[in-house]
Amino acid sequence: MIGFWSYNRLKSEIKNLRQIYDFTYHLYLQENEIIKEKLSKHSLKEKKLISVTTKIGATSHSLNSLYVYTQTNYPNKLRHLILINLITNLEVYFTNLVREIAERDIEPFKNENEKVEYFRNHLLNFSTIKSIEDDLLNKDIRKLTSGGLEKSEEFFLKRFDINFKNLGIDFKDIEEIHERRHLFVHRNGICDAIYSKTYPAFGFKPGDVICLQHDYIIYALDKILEFAGKINKQCLSKFPDSKRKIKSLKGPKTFITGEVKLLIEFETLKNNFDINSEILNKPLNHRTEIVNDFTLQYIIFEKRIQLYISAGQKELGMILSIVKQNANLLILNKTEIDF
Repeated sequence: MIGFWSYNRLKSEIKNLRQIYDFTYHLYLQENEIIKEKLSKHSLKEKKLISVTTKIGATSHSLNSLYVYTQTNYPNKLRHLILINLITNLEVYFTNLVREIAERDIEPFKNENEKVEYFRNHLLNFSTIKSIEDDLLNKDIRKLTSGGLEKSEEFFLKRFDINFKNLGIDFKDIEEIHERRHLFVHRNGICDAIYSKTYPAFGFKPGDVICLQHDYIIYALDKILEFAGKINKQCLSKFPDSKRKIKSLKGPKTFITGEVKLLIEFETLKNNFDINSEILNKPLNHRTEIVNDFTLQYIIFEKRIQLYISAGQKELGMILSIVKQNANLLILNKTEIDF
């Protein structure tokens, strides 16, 4: 079973966010103690007048204000940024995962009832079927990125039969985190009537400034990672390995002369055709000198298969007979090649 790079990438990004938050928050608290000590040496009037600059030089700071900000404002703003970036990473995970699934299996992206329109000049610009496939996939992903969590939920259910509400985690928790992030991105953290009505347990009223507490951001980091882990588990079950990449089988290949290299293209006449059980394993099961010496490679594109054979004349004949005798195959082309 091959793991998904997209999930490993998300785990790494969430780990980085956790480290950034932990260390930066630590620095704020540490600096707050240093400022407190400095202020203790000055009168109330002096405290208001003292300003400091850092090595960065972007602005000057009132030491008195800085003491307050490092206690509350800056840690809260840090949590805003962490939350926004957390959900951005979740959205990137969705798009990366969709591309990975398409690389493994194109079947979920087919829909005979879904109409797609192209202008003639646009269609004629495509040089291969693969380029049309990529264009359709990009259209799906653009809809995904512009539609928010609701669109992702709909897409994963429709395409992959993965129900976000049936993963063993309360999906309302994920929706709340996502909606709160939306308020920080589009309303600068001001609660609206929809959020207040949908999540009354948090106690925010329309017009309230939502303050992110330390416990909440830790909870959000943990919850999003758990949610993605549940999705990853489902995808591993449904798409454990790639059905579309080159795969190989090798015999001892001890022959020296008479080697032939052949490309056979054929089409399968049934769904879920298993090339291993119906073709590739059969010559391997014949433990005779004739069929031991060969190399096979194959690529599967939906119902079309390209089979590359490198073998001696006798071995080639045996493999071809297995292909020809299979009632589920229609041979389209045979070409002698060099690979």
